[in-house]
Amino acid sequence: MTKYHNIRTPYKGHMYDSKGEAEYAMKLDLRVAAGELVDWANGQAIAVDDRCMACNARPGEPCRGPKGPMAGFHRDRMTYTPDFEVYPKEGRMYYVDFKGLGRSGKRVTETPLFRTKVRQWRKNIPHELRVAYRTGEEKVVATGNEARPYKDFTIGELQVFARRMAP
Repeated sequence: MTKYHNIRTPYKGHMYDSKGEAEYAMKLDLRVAAGELVDWANGQAIAVDDRCMACNARPGEPCRGPKGPMAGFHRDRMTYTPDFEVYPKEGRMYYVDFKGLGRSGKRVTETPLFRTKVRQWRKNIPHELRVAYRTGEEKVVATGNEARPYKDFTIGELQVFARRMAP
C-alpha cells in the first residue's frame, strides 16, 4: 500500500500501481477490441527537461550552483512517466496518466511536482497528455501544440529529443 492507499494490482502480467490503473488498462483493451484504438502500451519515462535542476545549465555545460561552480555536479534531468501510451485509429497518439481520488474524494494525487512536470511537458513535448480519473472523467492537460515547433529547435536539441523518444 502506498501513501495514497493504493493497492498494487496485476493485469495481464503487468503490475499496476493501483486497482484503478489496472481497470483503465482493461478499458483500453476493450476499446482495442471494439476497434476504437489500434493499440496501447504502458508508458515509458520521458525527459521533460534536459537542463540541470540545480543550476539550469544545458547538457555539456559546467554546473553553476547557487553558490558558485559545483565542480561538475549536475542534478538529473526532470523525467515524467505517464501511465499509458494510446494509439487511436484516427488522429495522433497521446499519453494518459491515471489519477485516483483520495479518501475524501479530492484529487490529492495532483501534487505540485505533477503540475510542474505538466508545465515542462507543455513547453517541450509535442504530444497530447491527458489525465484520467477514477470517476471516468478524462481531461486534456497538454495539447502538444504549446511546445516549440521543430523548426525552432537547434540540431543538438533535436538529437536529444530523438534519443529521448527512442524505444
